[in-house]
Parts: sequence; structure tokens; C-alpha cells
Amino acid sequence: MKFALGVALALASGAAISADDPAWFTYTSTHPMHGQQTVATAQATETFNLQFPYSGEQRAELELRKRRRAGDVIFSIQRGQLVCGSSSCYVGIRWGDGPPLTFRGSPSSDGSSETIFIPGFGQFVKRLAEYDRVLIEVDIYQHGRKTFEFKTSGFDPTVF
Repeated sequence: MKFALGVALALASGAAISADDPAWFTYTSTHPMHGQQTVATAQATETFNLQFPYSGEQRAELELRKRRRAGDVIFSIQRGQLVCGSSSCYVGIRWGDGPPLTFRGSPSSDGSSETIFIPGFGQFVKRLAEYDRVLIEVDIYQHGRKTFEFKTSGFDPTVF
């Protein structure tokens, strides 16, 4: 849903769009506070379902956003509650067949329980360019840990 909304907003704002590979959608736009920003988004390779009240097919989304010199790595789901306390949470990440690494994610400042911010934007972008996939593992309230796969083909690190 956020993926589709991002595509629609980018088109409506006249943003420059690149859709060479369906795995990654990249666009640039102007943010009223921060100026030009570049965003790349991808949806997980598989859909998943949670129990009521979050039932229904959905996909996780990975978003990379850069404004000026700062960048964000954002993981989100459409419905449900990602377990992320007021200051940090566990996020497991594995690039390609490399070893799993643990990161300290941060909750969204707007209190959204569907979004986690992952630290290390520059390193994340660099590793996406080096591997064919990235696995992200998060805790979902009353559903335990779930792992989501994102393909990296079509990702262009030079836009950042």
C-alpha cells in the first residue's frame, strides 16, 4: 500500500521516476523542509498474512530515503504491530549468504507501529549493491519473528 501510494504521489508531483526493474522503484522529489530527496523502494518477494484484526494478504516494504547528506533505511508492513519499544528494537539483517547481523532499529517518530528505522544508511546502500538479496527479520506482535526477503537486482546505488 505505501509502495503504491509512493508511486502515485511521485507521478502526481512530476518526480523523475526510474522503473527499470520491478523489484526497485526510484524517484526524486522536492520536500518542503529538506529540499530534494531521493527515494528507492522495494516490496518483499512474498506476501504474508497475520491473524485478526490484521488479516489479509500484504507485503513488507523496504525504503531508502536520502535528503541532503542524511539517509534513512525504513522497513514497514501494511498492517500489524512491529515490536519496537520507545527507544530501540531488534532487527536481524543478512545480505546474500553472509552471516546474519543484529541492528538496533528505532521506532517511527509519529508512533506508527508498522514502521522501523534501521541505522547505517551508507553501509546498507553499499551492501545492497554487493549482494543479490537481503533478508530482514523483525518481531511482530503476537506473531513472533518473521523474515522477509528483498531482491537487490535493479537497485542503483549511484542515485544516492
